[in-house]
Amino acid sequence: MLKKILFPIAILSLIITACTQAPDDKGTLVIESSTDHYTIQEVYARRVGDPYYSVVWSSSNSGIVWTHANINLDPGQYHIYVKMCYYDTIYTYPSTGISTVCINEGQTKFLYVRNLSLYQ
Repeated sequence: MLKKILFPIAILSLIITACTQAPDDKGTLVIESSTDHYTIQEVYARRVGDPYYSVVWSSSNSGIVWTHANINLDPGQYHIYVKMCYYDTIYTYPSTGISTVCINEGQTKFLYVRNLSLYQ
């Protein structure tokens, strides 16, 4: 039963990712929520060695469903965390973990938010 639900979601994600092509000098980071109960509100990134995080994606600037975010980033290694919203309530929760990802030029990297933690 679970495979019947997850397979169409995986195919849809691949189609969306294939249609979203990063500029030549960038890589793409795709972040997906594992459930509709938690929506992505903001994605923060900090390049390894930089002192501060910055917002690289916000639901207020996006016209897509907020259960996933596509972000084009310069190649490099980043620390990522995500602010989530539970059932569209005002209070938001940051993910419990910070994930480190390596973005390569022309490649797509996936991060999944499950139980308010980030997984690759």
